[in-house]
Amino acid sequence: MDGDEVMVLDAQTRQQIKRIKTGGHPEGIQMVPDGSRAFVALGQEGAVVAIDLKTLTVSSKLQTGPEADGLAWVK
Repeated sequence: MDGDEVMVLDAQTRQQIKRIKTGGHPEGIQMVPDGSRAFVALGQEGAVVAIDLKTLTVSSKLQTGPEADGLAWVK
């Protein structure tokens, strides 16, 4: 697997569904509670990408500054 992809797997069959190019090296991932999107931290690029989990495509990119390497939800 290339260093700039996120692999989507079927949890039941453990088969690969798709590889999604992130535009950088993925270092952390967090899904929204409703399961509609996942956010992937790209540490070397100082960015976070949003992945639409219905279309399995990158829907947006947010510049964060140096070394974005993890994500968390805050209430």
